[in-house]
Amino acid sequence: NDTVRIGNEGYATLADAVASIQEGETAEITLLKSVTNNSKININSGKNITIDLNGNDIGFSRNQQFNVEGGTLTLSGTGTVYEQEPYYAPIMMFGAASDMADYSVVNVGKNVTLKGWAGLFIDQNNKSDYGIVANVYGNLNSVKDITGAGGHALYVNGSIKATEGNVPKITLDGAILNTEDGNGMYLAGYTDTVINNSTITSNSEGSTGIEIRAGKLEIVNSIISG
Repeated sequence: NDTVRIGNEGYATLADAVASIQEGETAEITLLKSVTNNSKININSGKNITIDLNGNDIGFSRNQQFNVEGGTLTLSGTGTVYEQEPYYAPIMMFGAASDMADYSVVNVGKNVTLKGWAGLFIDQNNKSDYGIVANVYGNLNSVKDITGAGGHALYVNGSIKATEGNVPKITLDGAILNTEDGNGMYLAGYTDTVINNSTITSNSEGSTGIEIRAGKLEIVNSIISG
């Protein structure tokens, strides 16, 4: 009846498996079956966690998600991580209030899909977000939230102000971003963003592929449609 496994050890829930990982420890979790109605799961305390979706999906209840703040989350294998009632995102990232490198890191594998109001949401921490690193090789899909409002496949909070040091760094490489209603990417806060060999599509009238209000943006060999 195990849902996930770390090595030869089985766990009843994904949350139990994550909680068993100690501060600063590196571990790989293998998902044995699709899971729904998950509550918030914190990736923190220097934990470096890889989750192999293994052909399965992870569903989060309303306003619940992976909260990455002071740790590393890598999603590998094939599968979807999604909001069952879209409102924010299945993964939210929070950086450090003081300048440091690699504080919160998310890696989205090639065959992984994130789906919600935003696929990936970078939030602010005291108007700073040092040490955030997001590497997306897979798919980010934005759908309308439970009120019918459109979102963004990747969202950056506009309160992020720091312009020097270890500012948030976003890399899309071979990624596919789709937005049902809204901008493909909303880069309101300061980030250093590189888009390479990727496709970003906004499917609603009057919306842009990318809206940028701060930071640096480099686009190489990619298709941006609005």
